[in-house]
Amino acid sequence: MNQEENILNQLESIQKMLKLQVMFQKEMLDFKETKVYLNVSDAQLYKLVEARAIPHYKPSGRKLYFKLTELLEWLQANRIESQSEIDKIADQYITRNKLKL
Repeated sequence: MNQEENILNQLESIQKMLKLQVMFQKEMLDFKETKVYLNVSDAQLYKLVEARAIPHYKPSGRKLYFKLTELLEWLQANRIESQSEIDKIADQYITRNKLKL
């Protein structure tokens, strides 16, 4: 790879990062932007929409839009505790509910 190609590749990479940065500062995202944000395929995002599993908007009855803050809430909705958190909860439960002999 020559120096010109390397510079062009770096510029393209910077351009992609800048586009992403601008995109994620918007309040509403379209379908393509949401797909990139969630890192999912078209089919997976359509399945989520069809199942009404993800909050979305259809102002014209056709084109889909997603509110960035709602996407963040949706992503954080089903948090899975780490094993250390589960162990801590179990220890607290055992300590509080010791059987009296």
